[in-house]
Amino acid sequence: MEKKFLIIAGEESGDKNASKLISKLKKIDNNLKIYAFAGENSKKEGAYLLENIVTYGEVGFIELFDKFLYYYNLRKRILKFIEKENIKNVILVDFPGFNLHLSKILKEKGKRVFYYIVPQIWAWGEWRWKYLLKYVDFSLCIFPFEEKFLRERKVKAFYVGHPLVEEIKNIKYSPQNLISFLPGSRKSEIKYLLPVYIKIAEKLKKEFKDYSFKISLLREIDFKIEDFEIYKGDVKEILKISKGAFIASGTATLEAALLGVPFLIFYKLSNITYFLAKIFVKVEYAGIVNIILKKREINEYIQRINIEKVIRDFKKIIEEREKFKEIKEKLFEIFENRKIYKPEEIIIENSIF
Repeated sequence: MEKKFLIIAGEESGDKNASKLISKLKKIDNNLKIYAFAGENSKKEGAYLLENIVTYGEVGFIELFDKFLYYYNLRKRILKFIEKENIKNVILVDFPGFNLHLSKILKEKGKRVFYYIVPQIWAWGEWRWKYLLKYVDFSLCIFPFEEKFLRERKVKAFYVGHPLVEEIKNIKYSPQNLISFLPGSRKSEIKYLLPVYIKIAEKLKKEFKDYSFKISLLREIDFKIEDFEIYKGDVKEILKISKGAFIASGTATLEAALLGVPFLIFYKLSNITYFLAKIFVKVEYAGIVNIILKKREINEYIQRINIEKVIRDFKKIIEEREKFKEIKEKLFEIFENRKIYKPEEIIIENSIF
């Protein structure tokens, strides 16, 4: 009997994490047949990529509404494939705007549903835990506090560790005369942050003449960026040698913090999306590092960004390496000082064939 799985990961970061999970699953049983609506990272680890959906990954209410028709048709294609191939086990990876609603349909069809990297219900939309309770068989959490929060609500939740912690723990931070700019991987993030980064770089160039400026871009863009050298590889490779960094709120901020890199956090979206976020988002901070530490350890610049203040703050933080080393140590203690389940074992042991 063929052991089949379907993975759905609709964003760049989700695809990367899905690929790591695929690798772990394959180590247990290399004969597993893993299909994916995801991206190239999943394909590289041996998944049969049915459709690359990563390029459509967006953030925000307005951005998602704009892609409604695409996601509506995508859901139909996924369900058709599941029916055709008689897929019984589905692994949803992050991407809650799409995957949560899909979980309901999957459960109603009798599928075994695993959710790896559950929605950040502690940030907004707390009501979404009810979807996990009703329609997800196993919720696999990457933040320690998520397991407790969900178990208190009778959700079958397991803390499986954050994939970045495992990756980064043996990487040495060796700063050079390099300043990195990370505007995020989504089109909307790049659209709103890149003009800000260009202004920052123009001013910094005058004072940091012996430094190189690299910007991490995985997408083609319409902007002229003469002040930067474009970098398209793994962001950890430039962060580990950066004297300082400017980073869009998201996964990369945690990467920088776990490496001990001095950095600043940026969050800028369309005005309408930002207005709606202020209504619905309930966390005090934009950056995940500050949320985890329950304190504003890293400076955040949200929506209306004062370039002069950013420059002043940046010159200050690159002299505070000891502070960022302490932040790194605190984070590792939080992530590692507790029971950690193995996601691949939970999935294999509880699948149906």
